Amino acid sequence: MLSAVTALGIAVWLMTAPWFTELAAPRQVDTVRAGLTQERMVELAGRVRMFVTDADAPALPAVIDGRPAFDADAVSHLIDVRNVVLLGRWATLLSAALLLIAGLYAVSTNHRAELGEGLKWGGLLLLAGVASSMLAGLLDFDSLFAAFHGLFFQPGTWMFSADSLLILVFPAGFWVLAAAITGVVATTLGVALVLAGRFSLTQA
Repeated sequence: MLSAVTALGIAVWLMTAPWFTELAAPRQVDTVRAGLTQERMVELAGRVRMFVTDADAPALPAVIDGRPAFDADAVSHLIDVRNVVLLGRWATLLSAALLLIAGLYAVSTNHRAELGEGLKWGGLLLLAGVASSMLAGLLDFDSLFAAFHGLFFQPGTWMFSADSLLILVFPAGFWVLAAAITGVVATTLGVALVLAGRFSLTQA
């Protein structure tokens, strides 16, 4: 379980890194409806990413280039997102630390078989979770998106009008791409865990 949690946490962490926003935002932002340049929209995407990953990030503007930007409801939701992101990062670090300790203990006490089984089943659990999530997303991404938000946020706090700047900066296409890449990374890590587990079993 620790291996699955750690790997999933790493996969999600990567999606909140600057490189992903810089890669995805230029292709996804809705500049026409926003009435802003692509450069400005990508800049705003970066500012939002920083806001939800750093408690000391600068405040987001209420007005940008003469049009409404991030109102109190949007900022409140992004603070909720920040709380989830930071908690997830701490959970990932804790899980990784415990996994390292468990691994070192298993090796030092000649319990490689138990370590191998744990890694293998952690990888299989992760792969099963990714497969089921991707299938659900392919069948009905909107419902999966809503269910995901329902796990972490209060009802009504994450719904915004289609013309709000937050939606135009991060439209559905952005989240589809984020989910797809997260799935690929998580799948790769899941396979790596299974292989590591099998290798450890051969060394037991």
